[in-house]
Amino acid sequence: MTDTTASADVTTKKPPVFQPQDDWTLISQGAEARIWKIPGTTVKVAKERFSKAYRHPTLDEKLTKSRCRAEGRILEKCRNPKDSNLVIDVPQVLRIEPPVLYLEFLEGLTVREYLEDHLLLSLKDDDDTEKASELHQLAQQIGSMVGKLHTLGCIHGDLTTSNMMLRGSQPQSKRAKTENDNNVSKHKITLIDFGLAKNTTSAEERAVDLYVLERALTSTHPKLPQSFLETIMESYKLEPKKAAEATLQRLEQVRLRGRKRECFG
Repeated sequence: MTDTTASADVTTKKPPVFQPQDDWTLISQGAEARIWKIPGTTVKVAKERFSKAYRHPTLDEKLTKSRCRAEGRILEKCRNPKDSNLVIDVPQVLRIEPPVLYLEFLEGLTVREYLEDHLLLSLKDDDDTEKASELHQLAQQIGSMVGKLHTLGCIHGDLTTSNMMLRGSQPQSKRAKTENDNNVSKHKITLIDFGLAKNTTSAEERAVDLYVLERALTSTHPKLPQSFLETIMESYKLEPKKAAEATLQRLEQVRLRGRKRECFG
């Protein structure tokens, strides 16, 4: 006779709980993961995907492992693409030990912080040509980066200025006296948080990726000039033309659906 009780215990057994070390510091926590800063000679971060109580433990463990490994593979794909012209600056993957992804630690401002604390506050009028030029360069970098990502057959899933960093940039309080220390031309944009990223060649999904970015910019940075978004799209178009055109045509349909939802719920 089969012991059904023992069998049930096996299928509902919870996976081992991840335990951070005592000297680790929690940097942030989102809906899917916690980010821990690990001290040492080389500072690292651990991205811990935590369990979801509403999922069956076995399914939860399987999904967590799968998504952790998938995120690591996409990061590696961005750093080391077959075509060297499509390299995207993303955090280096140090090792993958599901449910944890170990990554390099990045110093710098997010693009959101940079815009709000440095650029938009000092962009008082259209005569400030230096700041207008920085905005233009920043928009070009963002458009090119997203275009490369889509050309690689990936979408990010959460394209916001909080998920873009300027390597080496510093907040106002820590900056050196040189006014141009934070000039955007001196810092690479690094794309972070690929927790919702996936491989796809769908024009619809690429269009939704762009729509998320568009909405994030208009809601988070209402002071941004319209030309900023226009420059992003123009720079995006410079990537493989046919794919970009198909995506931008689909973006019009996605925008229309978004407006209908806002009007009619």
